[in-house]
Amino acid sequence: MSRKLRVAVYDLARAPMETLTKRLNLSGLSVLSDEPMRLTAQSARPDADVWLNKWSFNLKAPFLECHKPKLGILTMTVGTDHIDMDAVSKHGLQIETCPSYCSNSVAEHAIALALRGSYKDSALPQLSPSQLLFTNLSDSLVEAAVAQILFRIRQLDKSIERAKAYDYGPSEIGRYAAPWSNQELLDKRIGIVGTNGSAKKLIKILKSGFGSHVLLHHSDIALESLGAVPFTCYEIGKSCAYVFLNDENIHFSDLLKIDARRLEPSSYVLSGSKVAVLGAGKIGSRIAEIAKLGFDCDVTVFSRTEKPELSEIGINFAAKLQTAISDAQFIFVALPLTAETTNIINASVIAGLDPSIPRVMVNVTRDKIIDSEALYSAIESGVISVYATDVLPNDTSLWVGNEPDEITSRFAVHPRVIATPHEADSSVDSAERLASEVIEKLKTFKM
Repeated sequence: MSRKLRVAVYDLARAPMETLTKRLNLSGLSVLSDEPMRLTAQSARPDADVWLNKWSFNLKAPFLECHKPKLGILTMTVGTDHIDMDAVSKHGLQIETCPSYCSNSVAEHAIALALRGSYKDSALPQLSPSQLLFTNLSDSLVEAAVAQILFRIRQLDKSIERAKAYDYGPSEIGRYAAPWSNQELLDKRIGIVGTNGSAKKLIKILKSGFGSHVLLHHSDIALESLGAVPFTCYEIGKSCAYVFLNDENIHFSDLLKIDARRLEPSSYVLSGSKVAVLGAGKIGSRIAEIAKLGFDCDVTVFSRTEKPELSEIGINFAAKLQTAISDAQFIFVALPLTAETTNIINASVIAGLDPSIPRVMVNVTRDKIIDSEALYSAIESGVISVYATDVLPNDTSLWVGNEPDEITSRFAVHPRVIATPHEADSSVDSAERLASEVIEKLKTFKM
């Protein structure tokens, strides 16, 4: 009988570590430690067949000369820019990635960041089991209502506070712990009580855009044709974490716990806007789908390869960067970091933007895709109205506990910059998907 594959897990937060360890043990694999570990010379386990790592910056030539696993490395990330691939190849190590588990989490985080720039004066407490009552919901404020729920399930304001404090370290109460309790709208049960004119738009955004399950207070053929399912008010109150209340005649006692919110309009509206998505990978494609199907945006994807599944729903493609972004009101950066994409958004590209068009730029992949100095000048001049990012400039340095440098600090404190500390992939849902993807990838390692 062959022995169990032995794995060591590095640089993963405690919450997903617990999920992953449980699933690995149930799958018959041997986990060498169930405690979160940083990859160092002291913690490196040469007796492990495979190292699982999230963000281990020691995977470079000098380190791998002395410390390495028997078979290979499975990085629990989409890309490998934090790994010395030549050194991995030199030592005959197999390398695998996890490209799928976080695509929806990152896409929803990107949309939340874009909307946070628009509704920046709206504040919500961190996630609670409360159901939301919007006291002034109307067609014109549906996007604001969806934004409020996104801010809450992403715990976005707490995340923004962590970025301002440069909290990237392994704190049990900071970035390494809190983000993994975030949730996603995908597959969540959302209740709508009352069917006034706002319901259609709500259902479209939630059902078509985010893939939520929408429950209605009572039967309505027109709304059911959009994919909503009729339930009693009591059933909605028992099974939905979030409820839109559109009917003043409903008794509050039918719902579990009410958190009443008043909605405010925004100066930058995502719905119906022109959107550019840079990159047609899993994350970029998902952002494009949400923008097109949920918010009725005019979406152009910058990619040399067209994806039929995106073209079929009316998404355009542009092979040139400037063509994609020239008249976009929202620009989402979802490119991998390669030699070709490094500083692809530079002073020359920014100079070609019409300064009369208000723009929100969102970056959820890598900081070095954008020339930080050129971007900062664009923010200062107003060419970029809001910059929302999950990747502050030089955030790699923050991951290993260094003090922020001057350009990082300038971005972190700028009033038109909204930053979160590289945690778009973090959610309860993505932790479960990560475990599933890791188990499948580990099957490719042969002893």
